Amino acid sequence: MKLSNILYKIKYYLFKFLKSENLNKYDKDIVMYTEKFKEKYGEFLTTKKRNSKNGHTVLIFSTLNSPYSMNIESIIAKKLEEYGFSIVILTFIHLKKMSDIIHGEIYDFNDILYLEDFLSIGNSPEAKRLYNKVLLINDVNEIKNMRYKNTLVGIHSLASFSGIVPSGKIQIDRKSRKNIAKIVRSSCRIVDGIEKIIELTKPEKVLVLDKGTVGVCEIFYESIYREIDYLQWASCHEPNSIIVKRYNTDNFREHPFSVSEKTWNNYKNNNENYSEFVLDYFKKGYLDGKWFEYKKLATNKALVTKEEIIKRLKLNSDKKIAIIFSHILNDANFFFGKDLFKNGFTEWLVKTVEVASKNKDVNWLLKLHPANIFRRKNMKYQGEYGEIIAIKESLGKIPENITIIPADININPYSFFKIADYGITVRGTIGAELPCFGVPVLTAGTGRYSGRGFTIDSDSVEEYLDKIANIQKIPALSEYQKDLAIKHAYLFFKERPAKYDSYIYDIYPYPQEHPLNRDIEIVDKNLFDNKDLINLCNFIKNSKDEDYISSRMY
Repeated sequence: MKLSNILYKIKYYLFKFLKSENLNKYDKDIVMYTEKFKEKYGEFLTTKKRNSKNGHTVLIFSTLNSPYSMNIESIIAKKLEEYGFSIVILTFIHLKKMSDIIHGEIYDFNDILYLEDFLSIGNSPEAKRLYNKVLLINDVNEIKNMRYKNTLVGIHSLASFSGIVPSGKIQIDRKSRKNIAKIVRSSCRIVDGIEKIIELTKPEKVLVLDKGTVGVCEIFYESIYREIDYLQWASCHEPNSIIVKRYNTDNFREHPFSVSEKTWNNYKNNNENYSEFVLDYFKKGYLDGKWFEYKKLATNKALVTKEEIIKRLKLNSDKKIAIIFSHILNDANFFFGKDLFKNGFTEWLVKTVEVASKNKDVNWLLKLHPANIFRRKNMKYQGEYGEIIAIKESLGKIPENITIIPADININPYSFFKIADYGITVRGTIGAELPCFGVPVLTAGTGRYSGRGFTIDSDSVEEYLDKIANIQKIPALSEYQKDLAIKHAYLFFKERPAKYDSYIYDIYPYPQEHPLNRDIEIVDKNLFDNKDLINLCNFIKNSKDEDYISSRMY
């Protein structure tokens, strides 16, 4: 190992020692818990014989301090190893404790790399130039376009910085420029490290949980530009499931939940009627509280009638109801699709509310995203919601005709499906849901489902805001539009999830803020011969398709 790499590692540990007194807070829990898991399941997790190597490597970047994600990754890797792939696990030094036990001891992977071992303490001349450039910039959009080698370090550095700002609004001042510049410089260093890792391992495939923020985006860009088969897996709405999407330089801005053009064309013109299934699926998903269970978004929420909501929120029963479904303002708007508002979700929200405040012909509701609760716990933040902060900073106060629906309101989200006459979003999931009920949804950006024929899209900010100003004139969706929405919903909600409840099952053994809050239990001791796992791994091994589709045999 080069001296510069050793110095970086020493610096990393010293920083953690000085800045994070709770670094090893959960180590004892992790060791005890994972040892019990190993004792219970270890015997049949390592008994599968490895086939002769096929000469190809799968690089798995394990990025979360979570037994759930590490077990998912290792189970997939174990099956791919059986197919002859050499498996290399890449992770961070601060995940060493859990990774060594789960990836190493339980699943018997011995090729485990740590990103920090490949990072130099110094910076390249180009990285230094970008750092100094950020210090002089006054426009956030100039940072967005910054590239280092193959990686868009600017936009992902902004996303990482936005993630620690409660309002999500990036104010360009001396302090923020310096912080963003440091993130840009760090991303450049990681790009250089990822190049070394790829040169060393020469993977045919890369499997990662995320591709958005600094620390993970670098391997994404380096992979797709080298034409390495890059697959992202992600948790999804459906319990005991993940979603898997394959990326390349053509679809790199797509959301992992999106449906590719090829997949959509195979479904949109068929004569199948999915209406009964989809509408029943929505109702059960929300009322059972199982959707996004790991975030607890619908737990202990009551189903409330339209009349009760109108009375409770003091709405005018003679007016239609338009609901602005807010996004988490510091969420991933920087790297999915294309936004109408160049400054992202915050500008979209403020401008939408400003125009809506002048339209007195409808009831306006601003529904704060329920994931705020999940995010605030993770950030250990207890202040005012970012959406409220952003509106007050720009407009001075919440307009009188805008009714706020708090994130923690004890009304089941499904209740709002039954009262909405209009929905407003940038590219949120609601745009795939409400149109199934014939409700028009206005979008302010591409991605996921825009342009599929069932949303009210706009080509400019002016066009979008004019629609907000005159929203009461927009008619309900036609039966054809509704049918398109239902077909898309069937694809997204039913077909895209890779169900794994035939061999493993989600459990939640610890509180939400604990790294052991989510894990799996194994329900099929012959899981490596399970048809669902085999089909998923065949998709990874054989297919070139973007979307894993559960009903398709690979």
